[in-house]
Amino acid sequence: MEHGPLVGNPLPHFETQDEEGKLRTPQNLMGKNGLLLVFVYGTWCAPCVQTIYSVGRTAQAYLNEGVNVAIVAVDDAPTLKNFKLTSPTPINYPLLADPEEELHKLYDSAIAKTYLIVDPEGIVRAKFVNADGKSKPSHQALMGAVEEHLLGQIAQ
Repeated sequence: MEHGPLVGNPLPHFETQDEEGKLRTPQNLMGKNGLLLVFVYGTWCAPCVQTIYSVGRTAQAYLNEGVNVAIVAVDDAPTLKNFKLTSPTPINYPLLADPEEELHKLYDSAIAKTYLIVDPEGIVRAKFVNADGKSKPSHQALMGAVEEHLLGQIAQ
């Protein structure tokens, strides 16, 4: 079963709050060279917390390449703020609140963790889906997709 937006299609527009209550859209999340957008269930889900921490440990590598990072969780903004403040791993990217699961439904990511690599024009260039909870993409796989689909375009 296909989860999330199709590769080659525009990223669906959304508006939601980050953990600070700031309104976020794909446009104001976008880095110079793109965006890594990750969908997880929430801060109460152990595999999701592992994903948040894993992305936190590697986020600087994406940021150094001009690719911003954001994670969408089904928690509200205050819960995400508390999670970020108490995290043992620094989280230097926005956590996006989706308490009504509207974004998860819009992105067809309600039953799977989904990782989207999006170019600066808002086109989904690569997608990784962790439907079984065991097939989380490695940092190397994600960075490889960033290099191939986002940074490779710049060199041309």
